[in-house]
Amino acid sequence: SISLILLLGTFIYMQFSKITEAENQLVELTQVMEFEKQQSIEEYEKLAMEYEEFYIETSNDSLLKLFDEEKQELFCLRDHFGTKPFYYYETADGKLLYGTFIRDIINQKGFVKELNPDMLQIYMSLTYVGGEDTFFKGLKKLMPGYYLINKDGKTTITRYWKPEFKPDNSKSLDEWADEIHSTVAQMMSEVKTADETAESFLSGGVDSSYVLAMSDVKHTNSCGYDDERFDEAFLAKKTADILGRENTKCLVTPEDYFDIVPYVMYNMEQPLGD
Repeated sequence: SISLILLLGTFIYMQFSKITEAENQLVELTQVMEFEKQQSIEEYEKLAMEYEEFYIETSNDSLLKLFDEEKQELFCLRDHFGTKPFYYYETADGKLLYGTFIRDIINQKGFVKELNPDMLQIYMSLTYVGGEDTFFKGLKKLMPGYYLINKDGKTTITRYWKPEFKPDNSKSLDEWADEIHSTVAQMMSEVKTADETAESFLSGGVDSSYVLAMSDVKHTNSCGYDDERFDEAFLAKKTADILGRENTKCLVTPEDYFDIVPYVMYNMEQPLGD
């Protein structure tokens, strides 16, 4: 048999444990698990897909990290849509540094802080950091739908899923609209438990207004500006009134904006031009 240790972040562990207990599908995740299976990549893939399906259908907090003690092999998988970020970096001596936050990786022994100038053209064109690279040279993202295996100082990346567009013309536009509506209604019952209270950000636009209308949220929050040319808070207030919800407006001044930039950039970790 092989011993696989599940390595999960604190937040993911708590969420996964909560669902695990409810579904009675797994025991404590910190224990060593024994699998009477052949030690092969195919078995890893099968195991990963089983966990991936469980994650996708229950929690959407989809990062999986397994360490095979006997083979000294690390297996990391990111879900289809990249719900959680995952970064990795290979040091000069072959050690793999990885985690969900860049700031945790760059402070580890062996990380060399170097600017990745190749990202400048991509960022200036897209206004965001696209692809697997980052502004730190050598620090990469594990892309959605991919998994990595690290063994003997070598890392291999494999794509296990990619989106495919297959048009379905069996329904009319109105029927598809009805299906979207019913799907969103179903999602609303799954995003929070009955004892949790949620508030909603309301911009006054179509998207946030529709989400609010489909939810049981009682209180909404909106941002406004002194300059009426850019202030849409009055539309948000009107929407909230129509739907019978409370609305609170936060007036954002230029000083507020620039004061919070360091905090936002610290938590985003990479620039975004939107």
